[in-house]
Amino acid sequence: ITLPVAENVAVGCTATQSSTFDMKSSADLAIDGNGNMDYEIGSCSKTLGGVNSWWRVNLMKKYYINYVHIHAVNDSKHDWKGIQIRVGNKLQQEGIHNPVCATLPCIQPGTSFTAFCKTPMLGQYVVIANSKCGYPLTLCEVEIFGTSFPENIALKGTATQSSIRDFLGDAGNAIDGNRDSDYYHGSCSKTNKDLTPWWRVDLHEKHWVFHVTITNKITYPERLNGAEIHVGNSLENNGNSNTICATVSFIPGGNSTIYHCGRGTQGRYINIVIPGYRGQLSLCEVEVHGVQV
Repeated sequence: ITLPVAENVAVGCTATQSSTFDMKSSADLAIDGNGNMDYEIGSCSKTLGGVNSWWRVNLMKKYYINYVHIHAVNDSKHDWKGIQIRVGNKLQQEGIHNPVCATLPCIQPGTSFTAFCKTPMLGQYVVIANSKCGYPLTLCEVEIFGTSFPENIALKGTATQSSIRDFLGDAGNAIDGNRDSDYYHGSCSKTNKDLTPWWRVDLHEKHWVFHVTITNKITYPERLNGAEIHVGNSLENNGNSNTICATVSFIPGGNSTIYHCGRGTQGRYINIVIPGYRGQLSLCEVEVHGVQV
């Protein structure tokens, strides 16, 4: 099995921070490849003091972040305890409310510390946020280890479903790369009113599947409630008995929702099925992100 290897994805990216202490403490110095922890050397970023100081790097695209390696400034006044590392895709309030990867403990001055996310976290922005009032936030080097956002492997697959509603509802419409959620534009799949309707994509080879993104039809979005996403290698019960990756609670009409399969689920077939339900199953796009085994 070949899984993506984590690398320092912060190299060559752009950083910013809540404020800049002086001319030799810009945000980009924390990702310049120099881990020297003496501030006077001129290779550390530093904010002004105050409440809610933060530092942020834009990775330019989405990555799965595994861990962050911090070179702590050699300054006994710097209090690291409680500072948070956040990973996500939002820039509201400078990204300081994105999901938490880790909360830092006390770190000895002039040493390095590795903070591991509990699970790989998907995001374009990594923020180091200090909500405490006091000493400036100083970072002598921040190395962010992650893997590339996997490609949409469903685009190369072949789709089928329990039945077809009409000429507009072909199973392959759900993997055409188009998220258009208006069924009458011809880019959504749709079954008849089947008992336990299902849809399946054959990836043709075994893959590690990390997450599945579903785009719901703009009308009657509640019809997708309770749908299960299954991943596996068996076609028993049309593939609907494979491992459950996730269950859909509700996707608003016209919206797309991402469902994570833990650290990855292996399989060739991805099924979406609504067990015990008699009705139509319509999908406007299914994106499967993973890597080949």
